[in-house]
Amino acid sequence: MLRLANSVAYSFSGSSKQKFIFLFGAPGVGKGTYAKLLRKDLGYNHISTGDEIRKILKGTVSAGFDKVLIETIKGIVKSGGLVKDEIVVQIINEKVKEPESAKGVILDGFPRTQGQLDKYLERFPIDGVLNITLRSDVLLEKLMGRRTCLNCGTGFNICDIQRYLLADTGTAIRWTHCSPRRKASAMPVATSW
Repeated sequence: MLRLANSVAYSFSGSSKQKFIFLFGAPGVGKGTYAKLLRKDLGYNHISTGDEIRKILKGTVSAGFDKVLIETIKGIVKSGGLVKDEIVVQIINEKVKEPESAKGVILDGFPRTQGQLDKYLERFPIDGVLNITLRSDVLLEKLMGRRTCLNCGTGFNICDIQRYLLADTGTAIRWTHCSPRRKASAMPVATSW
């Protein structure tokens, strides 16, 4: 059972077949964040084709991934080309075979084109679609708040977490941090509101 807002609940239960949920929304709206929450709540695998392409380029994709597909993608990106719709769907095809995907998958920001959707529908069903929206001013603040840690390379957002107001100065502090595995400590970034 998935609960959105305070009163709306969605159930993706029923048959025991693998489920496919799509997350849509503008860049920075929080698709990745919601996908992580849904992954935890539903036990589905989170698939972001952009993240998978980055893993392929870094050599950190899962061992069972199709080797020919990996080399094809590396060649396309190295030459400055765009990964074609069929190849993007092949990435999804590889990911849904993984044990983590047995219960279901959350597709983050996919499909991006009509061609990707058409090729996807030749192979897989759609069990749910969530379109995440956000006011444009908040969305802009979140996009402007994206950062990459200089110590560990982890992406984070200074606008994505609790804000604390210091009573004596009227200055708010947003805390950012490196991954604890990298042994880096938290550092404050002060900003006035």
